[in-house]
Amino acid sequence: MEMNGGDFEAALSMLLAQSELLTGTPGSSKGIGAHGVGAPSAALPPQPPAPPPPSVLGDLAAGISSSKPALDALAVIVGKLARNARDHSVSVLHLSGVNTCLKQHALVPNFLQEIGYKASSDFWVYSRPDPAVLVLAQQAIDRARSSDEYQVAAAVTLSSSEADSRTAETIAAMRQRPPVHEPVIGEEAVTRLAFHFNGEARAALERRFAPDDALSDVVHYLVTLEDSRVPPSSSWELVESASPPFWWCHGWEVSDITVAPPRVFDLEDGRRTLQSLELWPSAQISVQRRRGAGVTGGTTQQGNAAGVSSSTSAAASSPARAVGSRLGGKLKPSELLGKVSHRFDNKTPLGGARKHFNVSGTATAAGPGAPSPPSTTAHQASVVAELMAMGFPETRVRAALKRVNGNKERAIELLLR
Repeated sequence: MEMNGGDFEAALSMLLAQSELLTGTPGSSKGIGAHGVGAPSAALPPQPPAPPPPSVLGDLAAGISSSKPALDALAVIVGKLARNARDHSVSVLHLSGVNTCLKQHALVPNFLQEIGYKASSDFWVYSRPDPAVLVLAQQAIDRARSSDEYQVAAAVTLSSSEADSRTAETIAAMRQRPPVHEPVIGEEAVTRLAFHFNGEARAALERRFAPDDALSDVVHYLVTLEDSRVPPSSSWELVESASPPFWWCHGWEVSDITVAPPRVFDLEDGRRTLQSLELWPSAQISVQRRRGAGVTGGTTQQGNAAGVSSSTSAAASSPARAVGSRLGGKLKPSELLGKVSHRFDNKTPLGGARKHFNVSGTATAAGPGAPSPPSTTAHQASVVAELMAMGFPETRVRAALKRVNGNKERAIELLLR
């Protein structure tokens, strides 16, 4: 009565309003207001929603515990908000960049909503500060971090981090050794490989190799390229049973797409030459990241400089095929050329006046005083004879030589396509 100057009705309205605040009843009760008994009392300000029960936050945190990066990020966010609800580094979250780890678990958005965040386009805005909710959230996260599931996730994360570090060391060590020599066209036998990365229809680059180079030499060449040019690599294995040892990438799927269906190469193919793998004189090679490729485990053996894993594998118990070996007695290109080049060394011409072997098989005798054929003509005829001895028709041989200006190696490539 004293606060309201002795006005009974004003004092009664004040008492009713205080009663509603204490009991939590809605402000729709009627009291004696300024306009008399029965007039509605003044509307109360909206009350904040009750904090979620501890079980809700606890269940969400327990579900997220399978992702260590996501739960750790939430712990940092809640800790900063508990110290300062207006901390600009966490009051507005964008689930990209440093916060990408929050996308690793589907329950993260539910947890953010429960502690007071509101989704807005690509952002999450902290719009409902409540210290009590933050205390409950911290307790839920602490309990989740002590669970077995979180400890397992932490061990897996640590293992993945160590594997990434070993992979980087492996690649750095391999890049210290230059790739195999690229042969010169016209001077050496050549195998041309066109590389397609990540399923691209168009070849990204082309490189020449010797037919006697091993497939492991091709893999080593690929790892010496810039990271932006090749698919990400992982699961490197040092094959010590080979001579010499070589590295093989289980994280890549390397296949020959010249044939249909494509032929996928494995570790055992890494020992073999390009010629024995039927990649000579040219082939289209696909290199892409293998789906579900994990990190190869195992203890690093001596000689593994970078350290991912080393293998003596099942191949060590069987006779190891040396790098450069061939299948089925198939000759190397250099041996094949040498064999046919000296085919006529111990032969005697049919006629004394005959200066060279006629390619068509009919001897043309040179009459008295007839000029001898030019040396270039004799050389060309000899090349034609060599190529025909390989089983190619004369018309195709001459057409191929004409296209490559008489270059024997390039003519062979054309004839074998």
